[in-house]
Amino acid sequence: MNTAEHQPREFPGAIYQEYFPLMKKTIWARKVDINLDVDIIHTWMNRPHVEEFWHMAWSKERIADYLEKAQAKEGFDCYITFVEDEPMAYFEMYHPHSDPVGATYDVQEGDLGLHVLIGEEKYQRRYIIRLSALMMRLVFNYHPETQRIIGEPDVNNTQIQGVMKFVGFRFMNNVTLPDKIGALHCLRREDFEQAHGPVKAA
Repeated sequence: MNTAEHQPREFPGAIYQEYFPLMKKTIWARKVDINLDVDIIHTWMNRPHVEEFWHMAWSKERIADYLEKAQAKEGFDCYITFVEDEPMAYFEMYHPHSDPVGATYDVQEGDLGLHVLIGEEKYQRRYIIRLSALMMRLVFNYHPETQRIIGEPDVNNTQIQGVMKFVGFRFMNNVTLPDKIGALHCLRREDFEQAHGPVKAA
């Protein structure tokens, strides 16, 4: 949402960008470029607030290998989000039918799975609800066919579950996954639009 006094730049490779009035800055995202992004993703994965739930406090080489294999999967994509020129978050979009979570619930046409980490704690502490809503808008814009976003955070991650509730996610049930017990949630496009306004396809 751009204001008259803010003239947004064009960010190379951006899949979506939106002006964030609270910060008076543009939030945008692009696909991960391993050569450019492995250092910051490695740093985030090794931070305590991320490692507690992602369990990927690995070497840089192992993180690069993970990203390469993840991007090679059908229906799986990795992205990095920025506040202007500052990297802020990492997220993954995936099709539930090709992921272990797909065996835990009745996958519907138009479902899209999402994993999100906010690497910079200053944004997690101060803006997490607004930023999370913005990222959901990003997903619905980038994938106009998506009718539900599926998330399955660790059951012990009560903070993110609270954020999800504010954004509009509905709790479905707890599910057993290979690396955790997940709290399965879904965000319906119609619920998001009712709470946050219309989403227009990019």
